[in-house]
Amino acid sequence: MPRWEGDRVELLVPPSEVVGVLRELLALGVADVIVEEAGLDEAFLDLYRNGKAEGAAP
Repeated sequence: MPRWEGDRVELLVPPSEVVGVLRELLALGVADVIVEEAGLDEAFLDLYRNGKAEGAAP
């Protein structure tokens, strides 16, 4: 889920989708992009949000 703050947005994108997302952003005329690796806490929360953790309920 995107997080908005004024004219900034933060997206959590799986590594396999970064290139495609960057292409879409460039097509929209985005002026500046910063790519950072997600912190351990974000990666952990995303894993459980998507129900991919071993033993997670469907």
